[in-house]
Amino acid sequence: MTTAKAIKTSFFGLMSAVLMTAPAFAQNAASVVQQSSQGTEQAGVGNVSVQGNLQTADVTQLSSPVYPYGASINGANVIQGNSQQAGQIGYGNTNIQGNATSATVTQGTPTSPWFPGYPTPGVNGANVVQGSQQGAFQFGGFNSSVQGSATDATVTQH
Repeated sequence: MTTAKAIKTSFFGLMSAVLMTAPAFAQNAASVVQQSSQGTEQAGVGNVSVQGNLQTADVTQLSSPVYPYGASINGANVIQGNSQQAGQIGYGNTNIQGNATSATVTQGTPTSPWFPGYPTPGVNGANVVQGSQQGAFQFGGFNSSVQGSATDATVTQH
């Protein structure tokens, strides 16, 4: 118990000393990876395949540090992936696949209500992973397939 308390006290003491001696700063890091893979194989007569993908990522990281108070460390990681595949054999087949993926991440350091103009220290972290996989195989005649996916993520941190 005493050891844990000493470690806890030394950790917070160290962090306090670092925050008091370090100048105000803002460190922002964002990584956005978007990928789409679409494939269609058709054999026969009159086959129709329509595939669509829409991926949107909006990352806003804010900080307004005022020396000597205020620090903001923002980190965001957004990964959006989509894979659509359709195989059609025969005649008169129709396949429609759609995917819409949207991610909005807003991170910031708010201003303290007691001291206007002085932001409070904040550490923000966000990780958004969205994936959609659609597959349709049609064999024969006059088949119809409609697939849709809509994914939305909104992260707001202050």
